[in-house]
Amino acid sequence: YEKGRTLARQEEEDGPYAVYKIMNDRLLDGMPCDHAYTLVSRTEEQVIFERNICTHGEYWEDVPGGTGLYYKCRDRFLEGIAQEKGLKYEKITDTSVSVKKGA
Repeated sequence: YEKGRTLARQEEEDGPYAVYKIMNDRLLDGMPCDHAYTLVSRTEEQVIFERNICTHGEYWEDVPGGTGLYYKCRDRFLEGIAQEKGLKYEKITDTSVSVKKGA
């Protein structure tokens, strides 16, 4: 969470899309051709994105907590970015997220 906030202070881009952009710039989710994440909707007020595939499962399955732990950490990191930018980060489903203006 705090790492996300720190990183957000270093990034100039603001608005909901900033969280999606930072995620794609900083977290490796396979190759672009894997289409691990899709930007479902983008407006000035809100972005919605969803995970299509899990590129981390095979690496986290032997770690206590498994991929569930990975995605909890990832969500907290992204929540930190959103909060620092004055945005609301909300899980819609296990694989989709909304980031919108107004924390």
